[in-house]
Amino acid sequence: MRPADQQTTENMAPPSPLRAAPVLVVDDTPSKRVAMKAALAPLGHRIVEADSGIEALRCVMAEDFAVILLDVTMPGMDGFETARLIRERWQSEMTPIIFVTAYSSDEIGQMDHYAGGAVDFLFAPVPPSDLRSKVSFFAHVFLNAELLAARARIVQETADQLRFLTDAAPVGIFQTDTDNRYVYTNARWSEITGIPAEEAVGHDWDSIVDAKSRADHAVALADGAALRYRFEINPPGAGPRTVFATTCAVSDGDGGRTGWVGTLADVTAERQAQAAQRFQAQLLEAVGEAVIATDLDGSVRYWNAAAERLYGWTAEEVRGRLISEVTVPTGDADRGNEIMAAVAAGETLSGQFSVRRRDGSTFMALVSNSPITDEDSGALSGMIGVSADITDLTSAQDLLARHAAQQTAVAELGRYALAADDIASVARAAETTITGILGADGWDARVIWPDEPDTGPGEAATGTVIRVEVGEAVTLAVWSEHETPLSSHGHQFIGDVANHLDFMLQRAGANAQFEHLATHDPLTELPNRTLFLDRLHQVKLSARRTGQPYAVLFLDLDRFKFVNDGLGHDVGDELLIAVVGRLRGVMRPSDTLARFGGDEFAILSPNIDSELTALTIGERIQGALDTPVQLTSMELMATASIGIAVGDAETDGADLLRDADAAMYRAKDSGRNRVELFDEAMQRQAQDHLDRAAALRGALHGEQIEPHYQPIVDLATGRIIGVEALARWWYANGFVAPDQFIELAEEIGLIDQLGGHILQQACLAGLAWADSSTSPFMLSVNVSPRQFVSGDLTSTVLGALAETGLDAECLHLEITESALMSDPSVQATIDELRGHGVKFAIDDFGTGYSSLANLRQLPVDILKIDRTFVSGITTNPKDRALITAAIDLARSFGLTTVAEGVETPEQLRQLTELGCDHAQGYLWSPAVPADRFSGLLQCSGGQQSQRDPTNVIAFLPTASGDLP
Repeated sequence: MRPADQQTTENMAPPSPLRAAPVLVVDDTPSKRVAMKAALAPLGHRIVEADSGIEALRCVMAEDFAVILLDVTMPGMDGFETARLIRERWQSEMTPIIFVTAYSSDEIGQMDHYAGGAVDFLFAPVPPSDLRSKVSFFAHVFLNAELLAARARIVQETADQLRFLTDAAPVGIFQTDTDNRYVYTNARWSEITGIPAEEAVGHDWDSIVDAKSRADHAVALADGAALRYRFEINPPGAGPRTVFATTCAVSDGDGGRTGWVGTLADVTAERQAQAAQRFQAQLLEAVGEAVIATDLDGSVRYWNAAAERLYGWTAEEVRGRLISEVTVPTGDADRGNEIMAAVAAGETLSGQFSVRRRDGSTFMALVSNSPITDEDSGALSGMIGVSADITDLTSAQDLLARHAAQQTAVAELGRYALAADDIASVARAAETTITGILGADGWDARVIWPDEPDTGPGEAATGTVIRVEVGEAVTLAVWSEHETPLSSHGHQFIGDVANHLDFMLQRAGANAQFEHLATHDPLTELPNRTLFLDRLHQVKLSARRTGQPYAVLFLDLDRFKFVNDGLGHDVGDELLIAVVGRLRGVMRPSDTLARFGGDEFAILSPNIDSELTALTIGERIQGALDTPVQLTSMELMATASIGIAVGDAETDGADLLRDADAAMYRAKDSGRNRVELFDEAMQRQAQDHLDRAAALRGALHGEQIEPHYQPIVDLATGRIIGVEALARWWYANGFVAPDQFIELAEEIGLIDQLGGHILQQACLAGLAWADSSTSPFMLSVNVSPRQFVSGDLTSTVLGALAETGLDAECLHLEITESALMSDPSVQATIDELRGHGVKFAIDDFGTGYSSLANLRQLPVDILKIDRTFVSGITTNPKDRALITAAIDLARSFGLTTVAEGVETPEQLRQLTELGCDHAQGYLWSPAVPADRFSGLLQCSGGQQSQRDPTNVIAFLPTASGDLP
């Protein structure tokens, strides 16, 4: 929970994070998650979403989070139960959890919420500034803990010592009666004296006092005087202690003395505290970071030795001067005052700044500034800042980036070497790899074979020459014409390249080993698909003689991708090997276990009695995987989805494998960790899938697929300014919407041909509309993510523009957020096409993964607001708020906004009020064939109201067969 004195200023910039911190947002309502992501977007942190308590636990097991924003009311497992389970894991028991709830504070107050693990509550509606403030605080702590872990230990030890000193107030309390016998002693008195309270009662008060002290104070005590004196004691089982005692007489209402009360303080602890304080001061002087403290007005109160070394000012010179005069960020003389003002408002700021020293030189500093509060009143009293010179760290990061590029290049060469057929091509690839990485520094490379002249540099060549012997006779020569030094990483890089060449030489001379690699998986040493199919054929031939059926089991590990992505491929490989060991333990000697790649395995079981036997084998496999797998560094569960198909002598092997694969997918769709047997229903489903695939191929060749067009209206003028082309397939006496066949086209490899066909027709139609338009006309065409990776989209698009003559400025290609963020090559293609004038739009904005936080980085021109948010704009304030944020943000980045699915005048009115640029939907027209759209365009041209965009087309009736 944020301290009371840590105020939040809405217009103040949040702390600049050192990098994106992971923040987990747990809510079963997508719109709430989107709203929280939008509110947190300015912080730049990485937002991870979970739609349930179960999913939240999976996320927490996969990584650590800076803070968890947890909805209280969720179906199945509510927020309190989720928080309790998170707290039961020692790795996440200290992760901050902030409950987000629609309950009132009074209702929450009646719940045992803090026992459930919360550090704070946010009550809906949540002000974005409060949400950012709380998340920013915990993200700041999380990131600083990562970046300054080594140095922070000293600072943390210092803080612990200070807390120990301030918390330690050892005072014993006692009371005696009129006869000076103890009637009460507290626990601290017992700690100091070593005498249990029950033993002290009834004893004389001075039984612990040495003889000299008793004699010195006997008269004063008899007179009832208040005493303050020091003496030595020797508690049982402890060394001598010096204690300080005070006594005061207690009188009744008549003035008669009823006894004494007193305190007993262990002075030894005070002396230790004083020593600790001196030690603390020495630590602050010895710490490697500059530690600076100021008053509220910015005057320097403390300046340690590291600050003297870092900034060039002595403590005497700066004490009493304004901090802004001696630590000035370069290029911003007022920045110091701004930081001081922010900290005075209760904010903790951190970030990287280029700072000027006293002598005028500059350095890159990592700075963290926090408020100092008065211990008693809680009022702000000043600021403490910690600064570190990270110039060397920045240089190290650059070095690491170069090293990473080298390792990536080596890995690519390794993959190429594994797939290559001849050593010569690998040698050329090795030369290209070295020059590609080191060529910028003037390096060249050559592989020299024993039967060819040495065309590399001579021994007397100037510059630097590196020769690496590969195998027995091949030499890898790397040289520079200049005296260019090569780092240790560079030498390692060349050695790694040489190792790949050596590997190819060894592989070329080991035919037997090559044959093994051709038929076995290199990681698990299991048969691969090729060998499995061969054995399947042999089993089928055997079934013809014996009449015995056989089974194929297709096995896929559940959520194995999370292990590879979250824990690394090394852990994934170790888990695969462990799973193989368990599978081998439950298989029959006659069974064949094969790895098909990734986390997919196939098992061939010959001579089974019935389907029941095959199911029993599947259940044995499940049982083998029912307990956690102990790996080197952790323990993991590895469940599997298993599909089974049973065949006989007449069954085609490929069909049997396909059926087992279909049954496995049924097991995954049914919840995973299941065994499914292929049956007639699956057969019909598979046949229907094949029929639709065949029909789709025929439809594409028979021109039964065509684009329909939905108008896009300019909300400022009410005119049709463009159109979106939507693919339609005439199938079984009706048009089929694209969401019912695009995925099928991607699966069967038709998406490039289908996308090119729709693009060609749309560009041809768009050319006529653009020529007849008096203003720029936009033709919007959807692009599948598969078209970026499975074909040459750039050539397809530029070819369609060239053949039809459509201006590239008119063409707008639509792609979803998730596709845009999935592969760097997608953005590269987009950049290339944008260079030719083609524009891009984010389709269905708000439903993908990039959202507002990454919008500023996306190479797009148009933002299309998804129909799910438009439909709720008149009824759901959160949908309206999200649309408002999207429009405002798009405007700030110079993007055009298009609202999809507009169906009512009220939706249109509110979108117009919010400043949306364009819209489309049934309010004007569904998607119609090209000839009908031409008619609509003629009806709308030049006759529309400048104030009422709904007059473009007055609620056109949907024609038979039209689809949105």
